[in-house]
Amino acid sequence: MDRALRRLEVVGVAIAAVAAVAHALSLAWVCDDAYVCFRYADNLLAGHGLVFNAGERVEGYTNFLWTLWIAAGRAAGASPEAWTVAWGAAAFGATVLLIGLAARRHGRATGLAAFAPLAALLAASSRDLAVHATSGLETSAFAFLLVAGFVLATRDGASARRLAAAGAVFGLAVLTRPDGAVPAACVAAWLLWNRRALVPAAAFVAGAAILVVPHLAWRVLYYGDWVPNTYFAKSADRLWIDQGLFYASLYFGRWWPLLLAVPVPFLARRVAPLAPATLIGAAYALHVVRFGGDFMHARMLVPATPFLLLGLDAGVRAVAARWPVAGWLAAATVAAAWALQPSDLSGPVEVRGVTDEWEHYSPDRTDWADRSRRNGAALARLFDGLPVRVAFFGGEAALVWHARPFLAIECETGLTDREIARQPIAERGRIGHEKHAGPAYVIGARGAHFAFHPNAGRVLGLPEAGPDGWADLGGVPARILSRDEPLFEELRRRGARIPGREPPAP
Repeated sequence: MDRALRRLEVVGVAIAAVAAVAHALSLAWVCDDAYVCFRYADNLLAGHGLVFNAGERVEGYTNFLWTLWIAAGRAAGASPEAWTVAWGAAAFGATVLLIGLAARRHGRATGLAAFAPLAALLAASSRDLAVHATSGLETSAFAFLLVAGFVLATRDGASARRLAAAGAVFGLAVLTRPDGAVPAACVAAWLLWNRRALVPAAAFVAGAAILVVPHLAWRVLYYGDWVPNTYFAKSADRLWIDQGLFYASLYFGRWWPLLLAVPVPFLARRVAPLAPATLIGAAYALHVVRFGGDFMHARMLVPATPFLLLGLDAGVRAVAARWPVAGWLAAATVAAAWALQPSDLSGPVEVRGVTDEWEHYSPDRTDWADRSRRNGAALARLFDGLPVRVAFFGGEAALVWHARPFLAIECETGLTDREIARQPIAERGRIGHEKHAGPAYVIGARGAHFAFHPNAGRVLGLPEAGPDGWADLGGVPARILSRDEPLFEELRRRGARIPGREPPAP
């Protein structure tokens, strides 16, 4: 009977992995931030280097390895949207598979009861995990690398070579997102404590360092900074614990069964081997709380979830090993709570700067992607080969990627601009959107010609534009920020409608 249950568990894990991919693809979308990475990838392939604007070395992405992977897809002729959606969904499915197999391995190693693949099924059914598997960003690939490294590092009797390999996987995670250093440090500390020897932890750290140290040296030489520009743009150096607690409360208020995982490995000896899983999940969640979370609901806590699910799964197995009926009741209760808990952010609403981005950008709720593609293509025809400089704001990243202007200044967050990102914050606002450029910089120092957002003038602190302050660029309305008559004349020749400068009053 036990053997049959274990075989059934493997089948259940496989079904959960396939269901995870289907779940992610059913919610497939691409957010505006992904288009920043797309422009970096395209510039790399064009020979300009890993830059947002040709000739300007600013690390405006936080996912080095993922951006290179996008460039690989572009080199192969793939659409970046389709490429990132496909690989994100695949990484989600692989993560669910690893979660299920790791829980099963732990059960066999500790003599716990064969049981339903609870952790894998809960992960596959999580809307937040599925949503952030396909956003064009690195979230699910990052989570996969963390779980893969954890599985390698925590295998009983793992050799120094295997631990070095585990460290290398964590090194890949750090190159995918610098936050990977937090779970890597947790695993290193656990190895040192659990093995009571320096060699295992040293092998693990060495495996990670082989990848991380050269990349860090390259970053300093290429960009001139120890950390990405996004670190400054998002003010990650400043504590914002009350906002972080609010961000975490939105997530754990919905997925509250995850909190049950934290004490489980410390209450029963047979589940203690999964202590590093809950350590990673809790440490990563505290890390997110420290800097205030994110404006995207749930995204920053997705990597902590697989580890908390492993701890939760271990606790339910421990109950089932001693009281089978109680174990099934516990599993059913957790599954019901997981499935029935409503979201606090249903619909395109914003609460303290946090919003469900899928509600704003999903194809079935908005034509944002189609409009960006259509308007961007019209602008690209006008801008081709011309030194056009534009100012854009947040959600216009897709428009800018399609339009391909010579220079683009992101004015709302400073992600891709060193000067804007390093501005001081007088007052906290929407997290990640607190560094606004002013006209002296955008127009005076950078010489931007156009902005497309209808509220560009208000955001930049400009007076209201008169009739001569707006241009029609192939059907796309654009606020004129500064004039360049030879450039404007060429744009007019290509079909743009740009008012001429009014003669001075006598």
